Amino acid sequence: QVAPDELRRCLMDTAFKGATEAEFIALVAVANQYGLNPLVREIYAFSKTGGGIVPLVPIDGWLKLIRRHPDFAGMETRWSDELVQPSSKAKPCPAWCEVIIHHRSHPQYPTEHREWIDETYRDTGPWNTTTKRMLEWKTIIQCGRKAFGLCGIFDQDEAERIAAAEMITIEATVN
Repeated sequence: QVAPDELRRCLMDTAFKGATEAEFIALVAVANQYGLNPLVREIYAFSKTGGGIVPLVPIDGWLKLIRRHPDFAGMETRWSDELVQPSSKAKPCPAWCEVIIHHRSHPQYPTEHREWIDETYRDTGPWNTTTKRMLEWKTIIQCGRKAFGLCGIFDQDEAERIAAAEMITIEATVN
């Protein structure tokens, strides 16, 4: 048994490192809402440029959310026959990946989602060395989000894009 203060300190030093007190509470609430364990990295804090954090869920957390959903009845993956190379650094990859999630409540209407490599590819180590795996994971995540309304959590690519986003100030004028 771990004392609450020790658990809090452990989370603040590991999975939720860099989070403010308010962000820590928000991360714990999101982890509890989705039943994700930060100690095994099913969810963790990702720091944004200029401050703040994003709740990041790696593929293991997304698969846990999808597979344990009470309406989940199976998943299929389909691939394009056309191979493309998104960059000179990346491995050849099917032009698209499609994931189909089947539902217990309405088996005649599965949720289908297709991701195209030219829209998802990023020039990063994982995308260059495991191009097909990254495309499949991205497709699974987006299909799961669509099928079960999973919101407020992000994958690595989304978190990196959010973290790098610049704050833009807009001033409105009334004529």
